[in-house]
Amino acid sequence: STCLDSVAFAVVADMFEFVLAPLELALVAGFAPLMTVRAFQTKSLNENLLGFWVALAVVGAAESIIATIIGGIPFFTEAKFGLLVFMLFFDGGKKVWEVAIIPAYEKAEKAIPAETMQKLESDPKAFLQEMGEKGKEMAMQMKDKAMEAKEKMADAKSKAAEKPAKKAKK
Repeated sequence: STCLDSVAFAVVADMFEFVLAPLELALVAGFAPLMTVRAFQTKSLNENLLGFWVALAVVGAAESIIATIIGGIPFFTEAKFGLLVFMLFFDGGKKVWEVAIIPAYEKAEKAIPAETMQKLESDPKAFLQEMGEKGKEMAMQMKDKAMEAKEKMADAKSKAAEKPAKKAKK
Protein backbone atom coordinates (compact mmCIF):
# COMPACT_ATOMS: atom_id res chain seq x y z
CA SER A 1 0.00 0.00 0.00
CA THR A 2 2.82 2.45 0.85
CA CYS A 3 4.52 1.75 -2.46
CA LEU A 4 1.26 2.34 -4.35
CA ASP A 5 0.71 5.57 -2.40
CA SER A 6 4.17 6.77 -3.42
CA VAL A 7 3.52 5.95 -7.06
CA ALA A 8 0.13 7.70 -6.96
CA PHE A 9 1.72 10.73 -5.30
CA ALA A 10 4.39 10.89 -8.04
CA VAL A 11 1.77 10.58 -10.79
CA VAL A 12 -0.32 13.38 -9.30
CA ALA A 13 2.76 15.60 -8.91
CA ASP A 14 3.77 14.95 -12.54
CA MET A 15 0.23 15.68 -13.67
CA PHE A 16 0.22 19.05 -11.89
CA GLU A 17 3.61 19.89 -13.37
CA PHE A 18 2.35 18.94 -16.85
CA VAL A 19 -0.56 21.35 -16.48
CA LEU A 20 1.25 24.15 -14.66
CA ALA A 21 4.40 24.35 -16.80
CA PRO A 22 2.63 25.84 -19.86
CA LEU A 23 0.68 28.21 -17.61
CA GLU A 24 3.91 29.34 -15.95
CA LEU A 25 5.44 29.92 -19.39
CA ALA A 26 2.43 32.01 -20.41
CA LEU A 27 2.71 34.13 -17.26
CA VAL A 28 6.50 34.58 -17.25
CA ALA A 29 7.09 34.87 -21.00
CA GLY A 30 3.81 36.50 -22.02
CA PHE A 31 1.73 38.26 -19.42
CA ALA A 32 4.47 39.70 -17.19
CA PRO A 33 6.59 41.11 -20.06
CA LEU A 34 3.47 42.56 -21.70
CA MET A 35 2.44 44.31 -18.48
CA THR A 36 6.02 45.49 -17.88
CA VAL A 37 6.39 47.02 -21.35
CA ARG A 38 2.96 48.58 -20.97
CA ALA A 39 3.99 50.03 -17.61
CA PHE A 40 7.15 51.51 -19.13
CA GLN A 41 5.21 52.94 -22.08
CA THR A 42 2.63 54.54 -19.81
CA LYS A 43 5.25 55.60 -17.24
CA SER A 44 3.42 53.60 -14.57
CA LEU A 45 6.01 51.01 -13.57
CA ASN A 46 5.18 49.95 -10.04
CA GLU A 47 6.65 48.10 -7.09
CA ASN A 48 4.56 45.01 -7.82
CA LEU A 49 6.17 44.45 -11.24
CA LEU A 50 9.63 45.37 -9.97
CA GLY A 51 9.21 43.00 -7.04
CA PHE A 52 7.98 40.26 -9.38
CA TRP A 53 11.00 40.50 -11.68
CA VAL A 54 13.56 40.71 -8.89
CA ALA A 55 11.99 37.80 -7.00
CA LEU A 56 11.72 35.77 -10.21
CA ALA A 57 15.41 36.36 -10.89
CA VAL A 58 16.35 35.24 -7.38
CA VAL A 59 14.12 32.15 -7.57
CA GLY A 60 15.50 31.30 -11.02
CA ALA A 61 19.10 31.65 -9.88
CA ALA A 62 18.50 29.57 -6.77
CA GLU A 63 16.62 26.99 -8.80
CA SER A 64 19.46 26.62 -11.30
CA ILE A 65 22.06 26.30 -8.55
CA ILE A 66 20.22 23.72 -6.46
CA ALA A 67 18.12 22.04 -9.16
CA THR A 68 18.91 18.54 -7.96
CA ILE A 69 17.74 19.34 -4.44
CA ILE A 70 14.68 21.26 -5.60
CA GLY A 71 13.76 18.47 -7.99
CA GLY A 72 13.33 16.22 -4.99
CA ILE A 73 10.98 18.55 -3.15
CA PRO A 74 7.40 17.40 -3.65
CA PHE A 75 5.15 19.97 -5.29
CA PHE A 76 7.96 22.52 -5.82
CA THR A 77 6.54 23.36 -9.26
CA GLU A 78 3.13 23.97 -7.75
CA ALA A 79 4.55 26.16 -4.97
CA LYS A 80 6.54 28.19 -7.51
CA PHE A 81 3.45 28.59 -9.69
CA GLY A 82 1.49 29.74 -6.64
CA LEU A 83 4.20 32.29 -5.89
CA LEU A 84 4.07 33.60 -9.47
CA VAL A 85 0.28 33.98 -9.35
CA PHE A 86 0.46 35.64 -5.93
CA MET A 87 3.10 38.09 -7.13
CA LEU A 88 1.37 38.96 -10.39
CA PHE A 89 -2.29 39.09 -9.42
CA PHE A 90 -2.50 39.71 -5.67
CA ASP A 91 0.10 42.48 -5.18
CA GLY A 92 2.53 39.84 -3.93
CA GLY A 93 5.33 41.42 -5.95
CA LYS A 94 4.82 44.63 -3.97
CA LYS A 95 4.83 42.65 -0.72
CA VAL A 96 8.07 40.89 -1.70
CA TRP A 97 9.47 44.29 -2.71
CA GLU A 98 8.65 45.84 0.67
CA VAL A 99 9.43 42.89 2.95
CA ALA A 100 12.47 41.33 1.27
CA ILE A 101 13.97 43.31 -1.59
CA ILE A 102 14.15 46.80 -0.05
CA PRO A 103 15.58 45.55 3.30
CA ALA A 104 18.16 43.43 1.41
CA TYR A 105 19.05 46.43 -0.76
CA GLU A 106 19.43 48.68 2.28
CA LYS A 107 21.76 46.14 3.94
CA ALA A 108 23.81 45.86 0.75
CA GLU A 109 23.92 49.64 0.43
CA LYS A 110 25.35 49.90 3.96
CA ALA A 111 27.86 47.10 3.38
CA ILE A 112 29.10 48.22 -0.05
CA PRO A 113 31.30 51.33 0.01
CA ALA A 114 29.87 54.32 -1.92
CA GLU A 115 32.92 54.39 -4.21
CA THR A 116 32.38 50.74 -5.15
CA MET A 117 28.69 51.33 -5.81
CA GLN A 118 29.55 54.35 -7.98
CA LYS A 119 32.01 52.26 -10.04
CA LEU A 120 29.43 49.51 -10.47
CA GLU A 121 26.75 51.98 -11.51
CA SER A 122 28.86 54.09 -13.89
CA ASP A 123 30.75 51.30 -15.71
CA PRO A 124 29.58 47.78 -14.81
CA LYS A 125 31.84 46.13 -17.39
CA ALA A 126 35.01 47.79 -16.07
CA PHE A 127 33.91 47.06 -12.50
CA LEU A 128 33.42 43.36 -13.24
CA GLN A 129 36.76 43.18 -15.05
CA GLU A 130 38.46 44.80 -12.07
CA MET A 131 36.73 42.41 -9.66
CA GLY A 132 37.72 39.50 -11.91
CA GLU A 133 41.37 40.54 -11.72
CA LYS A 134 41.17 40.89 -7.94
CA GLY A 135 39.49 37.47 -7.77
CA LYS A 136 42.28 35.98 -9.87
CA GLU A 137 44.92 37.51 -7.59
CA MET A 138 43.16 36.15 -4.51
CA ALA A 139 42.88 32.70 -6.10
CA MET A 140 46.61 32.71 -6.92
CA GLN A 141 47.46 33.76 -3.36
CA MET A 142 45.26 30.98 -1.99
CA LYS A 143 46.90 28.50 -4.35
CA ASP A 144 50.37 29.61 -3.21
CA LYS A 145 49.38 29.29 0.46
CA ALA A 146 47.90 25.84 -0.20
CA MET A 147 51.11 24.75 -1.93
CA GLU A 148 53.19 26.04 1.00
CA ALA A 149 50.97 24.19 3.46
CA LYS A 150 51.24 21.02 1.36
CA GLU A 151 55.04 21.30 1.32
CA LYS A 152 55.14 21.83 5.10
CA MET A 153 52.94 18.76 5.59
CA ALA A 154 55.19 16.70 3.33
CA ASP A 155 58.28 17.90 5.26
CA ALA A 156 56.63 17.11 8.58
CA LYS A 157 55.68 13.62 7.35
CA SER A 158 59.18 12.89 6.10
CA LYS A 159 60.73 14.10 9.37
CA ALA A 160 58.27 11.97 11.32
CA ALA A 161 59.17 8.97 9.16
CA GLU A 162 62.92 9.58 9.70
CA LYS A 163 62.67 9.49 13.52
CA PRO A 164 61.53 5.85 13.78
CA ALA A 165 64.12 4.87 11.16
CA LYS A 166 66.94 6.48 13.22
CA LYS A 167 65.71 4.75 16.39
CA ALA A 168 65.66 1.40 14.60
CA LYS A 169 69.33 1.81 13.53
CA LYS A 170 70.45 2.31 17.14
